[in-house]
Amino acid sequence: MGRQLIAMGMGMGIMPWRKRWLYLRVVGQVWLLVIHRVVMGITLVAFLVLAIQ
Repeated sequence: MGRQLIAMGMGMGIMPWRKRWLYLRVVGQVWLLVIHRVVMGITLVAFLVLAIQ
């Protein structure tokens, strides 16, 4: 996995601007989704803990 990311990062210099922009946009959306799910999970656990007490 790490090697793939490094290879992709090295390939970024070769990529045309349009492809690079699209790649960054997709990666950004994935990160937003991951962060959103993590925050929702933490919030859910916090509410459950508060509800139990």
